[in-house]
Amino acid sequence: MSAGAESDLPGALEAWTRCLGSGSVTTDRDALGALLADTVARVVTVPAALRPRSTEEVRACMRVATAYRVALYPSSRGCNWGLGTRTPPTPGCVLLDLSALDRVRALDPSLGTVTVEPGVTFRALRALLEAEAPGFFLNVTGSSPDASVLGNLLDRGDGAGPYADRALHGCGFEAVLATGELVHTGFARFQGTPLGAVHRWGVGPALDGLLSQGNLAVCTAGTVWLAPKPRALRVLRFTLAEERALPAAVEAVRALRLDGTLRGSCALWNDYRAVSTRARFPRHRGDATTPLTREALRAWVGPVPRWEGTAGLYAQSEAVAAALEAHARSVLGPAVDTLTVVRAEGDPAGLFLTGAPHEESLRSAWWRAPGEPPEEGLDPARARCGVRWVCAAAPLTGEAVGLLVSVAEETLLAYGFEPMLAVVTPQERAAHLVALVLFDRDAPGAEAQALYAQEALQASLATLGALPFRLAVDAPGALPAASDDYDSVLARLKAALDPGGVLAPGRYQRAGR
Repeated sequence: MSAGAESDLPGALEAWTRCLGSGSVTTDRDALGALLADTVARVVTVPAALRPRSTEEVRACMRVATAYRVALYPSSRGCNWGLGTRTPPTPGCVLLDLSALDRVRALDPSLGTVTVEPGVTFRALRALLEAEAPGFFLNVTGSSPDASVLGNLLDRGDGAGPYADRALHGCGFEAVLATGELVHTGFARFQGTPLGAVHRWGVGPALDGLLSQGNLAVCTAGTVWLAPKPRALRVLRFTLAEERALPAAVEAVRALRLDGTLRGSCALWNDYRAVSTRARFPRHRGDATTPLTREALRAWVGPVPRWEGTAGLYAQSEAVAAALEAHARSVLGPAVDTLTVVRAEGDPAGLFLTGAPHEESLRSAWWRAPGEPPEEGLDPARARCGVRWVCAAAPLTGEAVGLLVSVAEETLLAYGFEPMLAVVTPQERAAHLVALVLFDRDAPGAEAQALYAQEALQASLATLGALPFRLAVDAPGALPAASDDYDSVLARLKAALDPGGVLAPGRYQRAGR
């Protein structure tokens, strides 16, 4: 909040109760504890939670917050596990739980657009599309089916398949400022036109980017573009036996991404990451502070490739699919050890690549956690799984990716953690390195060691120019100082749009800014 401002929490709670009703204002400690379950131990005071049910109620919440100088921290579904979940970066924030805003406002089965509120989940949207727009699908993530579609877009998450870079395929956002003002982006701010859901930018300065990964407004709705379901789909799988083969494989993937053969993201998982989805840390082979060596890993599970890759070949006819497959084989085949291409019908990966969410990737969170993961309804935070993420971007070149992977493996092993790594390509020219730091929260010192490992890896990658594309809420120090006036300009925008400094203070802000 702004310097010198006096906060009046009791007055704000009374005003919010008048606006929302007592059932939508929570101060009960147990209820708050359940809402704020996290995959790391963070002691951040959250005095209350609000659960508005409409845009107008969100506007009322923001007006009260500004009037009484009480900070609010918005959250959609609370599935941002490993990057902050619902926990605010600064103490004293009241949680603004947007999960009750769960309407699909509009669906166009001809143009493939859908306008959703922040409480709409991937699971719910999938069911709706299957019933009312079967010709389209939404790319899904490896996270929970109950995660927020809009929340994932606003945090610039990615998905599997075409439109992998989700933030590039949304428009027409509705947002509430800290003052309670309401704005719509692009053509959505005009009445009497259908362009709001189909035109990316509208006319004049585009405000869309200001809504993502920041704290300038609360987004209460947005339009997401859907991909047409392919008439023919091939699932492409390849393996690398040795680490030294990775750069050549990355070069081949880039060529296929750039020429359009791979219209969606390609995902590469290393051996540790792949094993973690189907097994748990073998405590009989090591203790909670010693990483499992590759020799021990293979002695336990048998031969596994150093890297496994998966991608989809999307086509609108079998003839085109056959041509894409032939080209993919000619480019990628010489760079990998094994390459298989199968028809998607009946293949679990084929369902995932056409928008069917699943929870298999989430099972990795239980690698060092107590207890077994349930069959469904996986929630790593409530199960006390220890999870931190490091997400870094790099040019999509074999040299850059190979160097990042080498540094990540060396750093995580040095700090006592198995290097659970994935490389994904949601863009044609940039790669995302995604590293999991998985730990036993009951092991003495494990929490602190995981944080040290996360910070050390982020610092090491930053020295290579590989900066984070997503940040944990408690890791703003991972951002270096801007070399220009970006920080001061953004601070002036924040002061203008949020004069009381009440909206998500500290979110995506470098420490000291």
